[in-house]
Amino acid sequence: MDLQGTRRKRNHPIVTGNSLKDMYPHNLQLYNLPPSSDIQLSEFEELALERLQLFRMLEQTTQKGLRIYGDEWKQCVRNQLNNQLKKFYSLVKSTNFENPSDAELEARRADHISHFILRLAYCRTESLRKWFLARELEWFKLRFQEQQPNSIEAFLKLNNFTYSPISSEEKSKFYRELSESTASANMIDQLNFYKVKFTEVPVLIKSRRVFVDKGFAYIPSFELVTCVLGSFRSSLSEALVYANHRLPLMDDDRINFLISNLHHMYTGKDYTQNLNSGKASLTNLDTYARDHFPLCMKHIYGILKSVHHLKHFCRLQLGLFLKGDHFPLCMKHIYGILKSVHHLKHFCRLQLGLFLKGIGLIYEDSMTFWKDEFTKAMDSGKFEKQYAYNIKHMYALVGQRVNYSPYSCIKIISNNVGPGDHHGCPYKHWDSGILRSKLNELGMPSETVQDIVDTASKGHYQVACGKYFEYIHGPQNKVAINHPNQYFEESLECGEKGKGQKSQGTPKRTKKQETMDNTPQIRDINWEEEM
Repeated sequence: MDLQGTRRKRNHPIVTGNSLKDMYPHNLQLYNLPPSSDIQLSEFEELALERLQLFRMLEQTTQKGLRIYGDEWKQCVRNQLNNQLKKFYSLVKSTNFENPSDAELEARRADHISHFILRLAYCRTESLRKWFLARELEWFKLRFQEQQPNSIEAFLKLNNFTYSPISSEEKSKFYRELSESTASANMIDQLNFYKVKFTEVPVLIKSRRVFVDKGFAYIPSFELVTCVLGSFRSSLSEALVYANHRLPLMDDDRINFLISNLHHMYTGKDYTQNLNSGKASLTNLDTYARDHFPLCMKHIYGILKSVHHLKHFCRLQLGLFLKGDHFPLCMKHIYGILKSVHHLKHFCRLQLGLFLKGIGLIYEDSMTFWKDEFTKAMDSGKFEKQYAYNIKHMYALVGQRVNYSPYSCIKIISNNVGPGDHHGCPYKHWDSGILRSKLNELGMPSETVQDIVDTASKGHYQVACGKYFEYIHGPQNKVAINHPNQYFEESLECGEKGKGQKSQGTPKRTKKQETMDNTPQIRDINWEEEM
């Protein structure tokens, strides 16, 4: 694959006609041959990010708790592809593979080239190879299962697979055995069965899903993907190891930079364009940082309003909790430190400040917010001299006027955090004991705390954040988190759903329940008056 040009984005010509159809005769590919055509560097980067976004989408759909390859999982993937990656969506929906449109041919080309780009990026370490291989197999199986029988037959022929359906006589001979070993026993007459060596389908044999006779397994057509996947997995694993050995020979610095950093690039929603501008303000910022109370906190607050007194640990638990539930734990922690000591170091200010900008805090409100907090520990002159410029810089009002984007999870996780710093990702940068203690302070059940700590200790930091979100908003709200501002938006959406459900004919609440639900903003609690 030759590479030309610069990083400037441009419209890429769509090659049409018989040449492209001859190169890509089918939606499914085993990627045996690398691309041979020239490609602009801008398209190289564009295709790499699109495929990376696709693979993260597959991974995050599974993290939502949906059964992989189940109907809900497939529908969720289709919906996301249709909304965000229409190019790849055309490869999933069932079409007439023999007469593809120009757009479908271009999608096949993009699928082919982007595979080899990511193969270069993910061949470098065992963990990267393992992740890439898993996503490629998921992507292949998803598409294979959407193919019609004639499309599957054509794919097998194109790739020299010698699987042929057994004859009707052989099917009649083993009819009872095939019925007993096949999940869809009532569809035996409609299904094609293939005779393959038993060594090709150990997974099916282990789970007793196929009939075996004289060293051959008889597999139904819907299980044929297992054989093809086994072959694909083996060849791709070897190809990744080979690519890793050849990688040092690549001498293009631009490509080396891209493939070395690709895994850490953010591919989600762009929060640089502030679509929420003005949505957050000083009047509702504390509310966003705190809604909604779990039952344990409602109980403590109810006791406070009833007897006007709390013991030490009750005060501590409620006081710490009042620092945020629409905020992810990373932002809630920084926000709490700011409210406590009225100062933050540079990278803490940057992480929280850009997050607040992303949720819609306009410049004027942001300046007021930071000044109000910092001048509780210093005079206004010092604030104007040392900190005001930095806030203007975040909003692209001074300096090079760069419209900085709020930090994604990948950016936060990859940051270095030194002694005394409070930025970063709690699940990555906190000791497990500190994380456990913080979660306990928030009133989480011990089994939930243990689950989150265990998940974080295994390096699944964003999954741990998703489990935290699930605890706050209920097990019915499973979300794959990849950005603090996404967490905020998902949390608000859950809050709106909750309000809608409450308004649709819920039982009449008692005065005691209404009192417990009247949760205040942070500024509304006068601790001296209550105590």
